[in-house]
Amino acid sequence: MSFESLCRFRYRLQTNNGIDAPVSEALVYRVLKIESLQEVYTIVENMLKQMEQAILNRRNNRQAELLNEITKITRERYTEHNFSINTVAEELKMNASYLGRIFKKATGGTFSEFVLKKRMSEACHLLSSTEEPIESIVSLVGFNDTPYFYKLFKRLNGCTPVRYRQKNRCNKETKEEILRTEPPIQ
Repeated sequence: MSFESLCRFRYRLQTNNGIDAPVSEALVYRVLKIESLQEVYTIVENMLKQMEQAILNRRNNRQAELLNEITKITRERYTEHNFSINTVAEELKMNASYLGRIFKKATGGTFSEFVLKKRMSEACHLLSSTEEPIESIVSLVGFNDTPYFYKLFKRLNGCTPVRYRQKNRCNKETKEEILRTEPPIQ
């Protein structure tokens, strides 16, 4: 095998897998100067390890980009009542099951859990910072069913939305009172 044919093989392998030259020409040249079969095995094994690592890095980069896309779409659209992994899959023109597996592998949780946490976080924020009726908040954060929202809210937060609002409004008012009565720091 000639130097040129090894370089062509390396180039095809890299091109077919979208890899930016991780195997140096010096290493390919070294293969041609080998004197023992063991050296051949060792060098080829090293070349394959480099290629495998480059492929894994490329795959991980693509998955990170995909996760960023999923998160971006979720932030923009979680308030839609029928928002799901299928919505994201349609927008990205990808398979919903595949996206769900990628998401779970990267985050350790399901996409549905992620959306639920996002919705509940926003509901808590709106309950403690606005006078918006709870039924409106339910709709604003993407839930269709008020009783279902109450049940989930109580399970996740340990109290009803009404109690949460009262408790957090008291905390907010107490903090504001403390700020009004404390002398300014000089």
